[in-house]
Amino acid sequence: MKAKNSRLSGVFYLCMIIFGVFAQVIRLNILTFDEGVETMKIIADSIFILRLSFVCDLMQALFYLLTAWALFNILKHFNKNLSLLFLILTVVAVAVYSANMLNHIAIIELNSINYLHLETNELKSATRFYTNLHEYGYLISQLFFGLWLFPLGIIVLQSKIMPKYFGVMLIAATVGALAEFFIIFLFPGNEIVTCPGLVLGMTGEFSFCFWLLYKGLGKVKEYEKNT
Repeated sequence: MKAKNSRLSGVFYLCMIIFGVFAQVIRLNILTFDEGVETMKIIADSIFILRLSFVCDLMQALFYLLTAWALFNILKHFNKNLSLLFLILTVVAVAVYSANMLNHIAIIELNSINYLHLETNELKSATRFYTNLHEYGYLISQLFFGLWLFPLGIIVLQSKIMPKYFGVMLIAATVGALAEFFIIFLFPGNEIVTCPGLVLGMTGEFSFCFWLLYKGLGKVKEYEKNT
């Protein structure tokens, strides 16, 4: 186990968070549909920003994969099977997430080229359709993104170098992600129910990231010295 993997995983985790938040905030601010036609004008005037959001989303996926790889190199010494499980779940999640970005690029293509010469209402309907598909695809990938946190949380609880409350919070993040997935697909309109679990989960992930950056390196070095 190399101590530098702890700092590296923290850096990758932070990059993943930054790119993910940036992409999501941009998309939510632009792809908001109202009763008027202003939405389509906003989208047409924000094509480059949407392209930037597209790139940031894929960078998030890349850093998600790198984070899992770096964590695997640390945590396989505590539980190799569970470490391999969360690595596999991450690979699947990143594959689904990246494929889903085709829906995002479809929105850009529709509104930057408009090669079908659609009327405004038709263009708005098509854009909304691909926006909804992208959101559903994101939620499908979240099933796997949520599941990877469960084995990670168990390993954190088993490890001798990480605070156990991180394990509890990461497992709570899994519960929140799965609750959102099932509620949105089975009981649409009740998304507010999932908020407490998601907030707790996000807090756990952010805290774990900063622990890896500021405390993890020393803890791993100490563990290596004593083993």
